[in-house]
Amino acid sequence: MKKCKYCREEIDKNAKVCPYCKRSQKSSALTIFQGVLIGLVFLFAIAILNGIWTDSDDFDYSIDYTNSTIKEKVNLSLEDGHYGYVDDLLGLYYIEGYVKNNSNKDLSYVSITFTAYDSTGNTIGTCGDYNMSLDSYGSWKFKAVCDSEGSQVASYKLSEVTGY
Repeated sequence: MKKCKYCREEIDKNAKVCPYCKRSQKSSALTIFQGVLIGLVFLFAIAILNGIWTDSDDFDYSIDYTNSTIKEKVNLSLEDGHYGYVDDLLGLYYIEGYVKNNSNKDLSYVSITFTAYDSTGNTIGTCGDYNMSLDSYGSWKFKAVCDSEGSQVASYKLSEVTGY
């Protein structure tokens, strides 16, 4: 015995049509596809929760940071002349400048993060930007946007420059 897929009545396990609701008990390709898709989404969610696809310290390069696992040094620097300003039209605070790759390694990801402070020195947010590539010995012109209201930002300080 098995239950009908639709009305849940007990029917013969070999029945092709439910005697109660008269619906076919065959699995359609669409039903199988939906089941496989739901299963893949479920496995993907579990993998993310277990940290399979999260960032790993094994691939994190920072300013003058030598990774002991990969044994490659990536030297990134914030060039002089960076500046911050409020965009009057949008009310956002931006920091612009250049990051220099001082290594012979092409990078597939680079990010920069600043901490934003109000006029009394309290931390009020972060500012950041990223780029998907930076050639060896190349420069990247960044434009970091802050997550706090532009008029509240009185100063900022570099938190991190990272690349790999």
